[in-house]
Amino acid sequence: MITEGVNSYCTLAFANAYHETQRHNDDWFTAYVQEDLAAALITVTRYIDYYEYKGYPVVGTQPLKWPRQQAYYNGGLIDSTTVPIHIKYATAQIALDYLRNGVGPRANTDTSGSTIDGAISSIKAGSVEIRYAGSGATVTDTTGDISFLSTEGFRMLRPFMGSNFNAHRMVRV
Repeated sequence: MITEGVNSYCTLAFANAYHETQRHNDDWFTAYVQEDLAAALITVTRYIDYYEYKGYPVVGTQPLKWPRQQAYYNGGLIDSTTVPIHIKYATAQIALDYLRNGVGPRANTDTSGSTIDGAISSIKAGSVEIRYAGSGATVTDTTGDISFLSTEGFRMLRPFMGSNFNAHRMVRV
């Protein structure tokens, strides 16, 4: 069960509204059942919390990294009583990307119904490179953190990331 601010940055209703306004996101409504969507929102919230962000948690015991105090976006102070709308947008988008990339409950098929084997075809140790024969993937960056962020999802979160953010990212090729 989704509880905004406790285990997800947005509700399923918010994510549905977001995806209704996006082009090429129809599969959010057609390819997955509600339970998969809710689980993806909760899962990607955990992944989003792997990163460091500007400012400080409002309360030291809060379950998620947002809301935050002393955090700025576009030159303005972010309201410390709410999760920024762009964090919610990112959560909704990354949840769909997570499901599309074959790492969620429907990991055996992609959005076109093709089988995904996700088998590793080669690994390179220097500067770490992993090549996949299929489209499914669990990607590890050079710092050892698991990253399921799509390029779009990462761009949505980047303005909120702290100055000590380490930009080492590995992408599937």
